[in-house]
Amino acid sequence: MKTIYLMRHAKSDWDADYSGDFNRPLNNRGKSSATKMGTHLVDFMSAPDLVLCSSSLRTRQTYTLLSAAANWESDIEFDDELYLSTPMYVFEQLQNLDQALNKVLVIGHQPTTGIIASSLIGGKLVDVPTATFIEIEHNSDNWSDVGIGTGQLSRHILARSLD
Repeated sequence: MKTIYLMRHAKSDWDADYSGDFNRPLNNRGKSSATKMGTHLVDFMSAPDLVLCSSSLRTRQTYTLLSAAANWESDIEFDDELYLSTPMYVFEQLQNLDQALNKVLVIGHQPTTGIIASSLIGGKLVDVPTATFIEIEHNSDNWSDVGIGTGQLSRHILARSLD
């Protein structure tokens, strides 16, 4: 069985001095939420085999804080395309994964993260505020089978529930 983890970046700082949306950093609440999520996840899961992360500053910061708190050492690929990606792009990335991988985390943005989660579980809307972590069990041992309705929602953790 393959496992897909989805995470939306933590809360960003709209008041920071940054050049363009791509370079917007996390605010203090976002930094705290990413760290709390990592601390929470360490209790029930090991590191993903691979992390696919948008290369925007806030997603990179989210991953850095999350992985440090969870004590993860995963292979990571930063992907510029995940910044403004479509759900189809993410599905294609998942479908083309090496079959040796079993657990993959995608860290991205809304609305794509929510659409992917909803699509994988067959259309039920999934709430994805900042720093939300979602675990979906894929109903196949083949990444190439990833598609609409091929997964079961097994965890849906909102960062604000950890306060």
